[in-house]
Amino acid sequence: MNRSVYIIPTFFLVFVLCVPVAWAGDGGGEAPGTGSLSGRIADKGGAPLVGASVYIPDLKLGVISDTAGYYRFPSLPSGKYLIEVHSIGTRPLRGR
Repeated sequence: MNRSVYIIPTFFLVFVLCVPVAWAGDGGGEAPGTGSLSGRIADKGGAPLVGASVYIPDLKLGVISDTAGYYRFPSLPSGKYLIEVHSIGTRPLRGR
């Protein structure tokens, strides 16, 4: 079975807004010049992709989505990164 991967639009919103917040430092206990990235991974029907791998190749960092499809990178250097999402039975997804 080959399912398509669909990332809820909030993933893109969080990703796009993450970079300016990281540069500004939000006072949330993170060091200046760092930020966080989080989101939810789901299929086209909105069902969460449990255990999906979310990877940032430039930083060699990865996390796994939880039982609701959510993931979080708690502390990242500011910048723009390629994000890769892999899940068994789906095509890989890449985006900046």
